Amino acid sequence: MTSSTPAGRIAKLFGEDDGKVADYIRQGEKIESYISRKLGDRNLWALGPEKRRLMFALVKLLRPEVAVETGVGAGSSTTTILAALGKGVLHSIDLGVKYGNEKEEYPVGFLVPERLRGKWRLHTGNSADLLVPLLDELGTIQLFYHDSTHEEKHVMFELRNAWDHMERGILAVDNYMWTPAPGKLSLEKGARLMQLSRRQGGFCIIPKNIG
Repeated sequence: MTSSTPAGRIAKLFGEDDGKVADYIRQGEKIESYISRKLGDRNLWALGPEKRRLMFALVKLLRPEVAVETGVGAGSSTTTILAALGKGVLHSIDLGVKYGNEKEEYPVGFLVPERLRGKWRLHTGNSADLLVPLLDELGTIQLFYHDSTHEEKHVMFELRNAWDHMERGILAVDNYMWTPAPGKLSLEKGARLMQLSRRQGGFCIIPKNIG
């Protein structure tokens, strides 16, 4: 494994052994397999398999006590984060409306298994209204994952507020190539943007006080 691979870049960021990161990615394959089986061939805008494995490893290494995500949909990212979370808690914001390209409607987060729901808090509504009050209530977070509306103004709003409520942690952004907001945020804060995948609009992280 080299620093030119996503797993190698993650290992270098955390100052960890390559083998440890590879092991976490292998562990993530179990939950990834579960999600893939549950999804089947339905197009429900789920976080892709490669990204799910990388997310699992990131959460394992970061060990956040409080994580926040915007955009749940079927719950592929939610399930991945919860499976890796340990004793932490994940707060998720979702509009609670129909998602995906299937004719059928599915409950928000239907992929999340019952055994993981004890450390999950779902907040239904628009993150434009709910995010700041939630962050103020939580105080400090260690992980923020954006996968809601990908309009530049909205993404900047989410990332700036999450960053300001983070002492040490990671901003993770799916479909980051669809908007200049992540790049602008990294320049604004003097922080490094690390691309981990170019698939399906890309996946990146912006670490704060790590490495």
